[in-house]
Amino acid sequence: MRKAVLKEDLIMVLSTKAKKVNCITPLEAKEVLCLTNESAYVLYSAYKTFPFKVAKEITDTEVGKALGWQTAKVQRNRLLLEKNNLFRLIRYGTKFDGVTRVYVGVDVVALCQAGQ
Repeated sequence: MRKAVLKEDLIMVLSTKAKKVNCITPLEAKEVLCLTNESAYVLYSAYKTFPFKVAKEITDTEVGKALGWQTAKVQRNRLLLEKNNLFRLIRYGTKFDGVTRVYVGVDVVALCQAGQ
């Protein structure tokens, strides 16, 4: 049902409903657009498809640089995704000795919340 991709200090947990992990199905796109807006969908697709390697790359500032957006716009849309249970970012451990888990997708975030 889900696949964890481990890269250094970042773990991306993505849905594997589609044949390719980095693919967004039309049904998933419709669901995200119904819950949010177009800007939030662009951010969702960036989180879902971009090959992040370290936790520093997933910050609002770094994602904003990649998309050509201001940090505030990324933050506003990320909070909208979090409010609609489409995105969750949890840091385990300390800043220097820990791992960041990123959950992207309705089903993956629901499983994350059920386990807490």
